[in-house]
Amino acid sequence: MTSEQQELVRMIRQAIAESHEDLKQEIQELRAELKAEIQGVRAEIQEVRTELQAVRTEMNARFEKVDEGMDYVREKIQEHDEDIFRIKRLLKAVT
Repeated sequence: MTSEQQELVRMIRQAIAESHEDLKQEIQELRAELKAEIQGVRAEIQEVRTELQAVRTEMNARFEKVDEGMDYVREKIQEHDEDIFRIKRLLKAVT
């Protein structure tokens, strides 16, 4: 191999090595950007989870109040049914 060919081979290898380093650096930069974006998305997901938990807690409290209200209504309906039954018996007894 002539000295010109050797020089050409050396230059090609150097260009390949430099390209490799440039690509490696770009990949590292992209990975850093992606990691930052992923962290941002994770933070947003955590915020949504926190908000969902707050909504669940609030809704559970509301459901408990509704259940209490329904129990009260059932109790009152039963009392009224008993009153109506007593009144019917009294009316039958009177007639």
